[in-house]
Amino acid sequence: MSNFFSSEVVLKELKEIHFLQNRLQKIFLSSSSFSHEEKVEFISLLKILVEKQEIMYFRMKLSNDEETQDLIEQIRQNAIALGISPKITLDAMFKQMKESINLMGKKLDVGDDP
Repeated sequence: MSNFFSSEVVLKELKEIHFLQNRLQKIFLSSSSFSHEEKVEFISLLKILVEKQEIMYFRMKLSNDEETQDLIEQIRQNAIALGISPKITLDAMFKQMKESINLMGKKLDVGDDP
């Protein structure tokens, strides 16, 4: 394991990201129609998740660790496979994701705070 991924701070953040991903998946799969409250919770958790993922990405970007740089490339390739243009940087992708989530929140009258 690389030095980056053995850091207690990084491991704690990765566990939180994993928890949020699982929680969002459970919410999404548990109901065919969401109540307003479930939509609000989903959007709020999604905001928190994307923020944590973006922070982790920036930490990884600042690392000289080879394993970390390989993971950034894997994230980029996965984004391309999901339809993100190869011309869009991961920084721009996170910005677009947050804008989309904020737009969804505004449609539900959810505030900008996570």
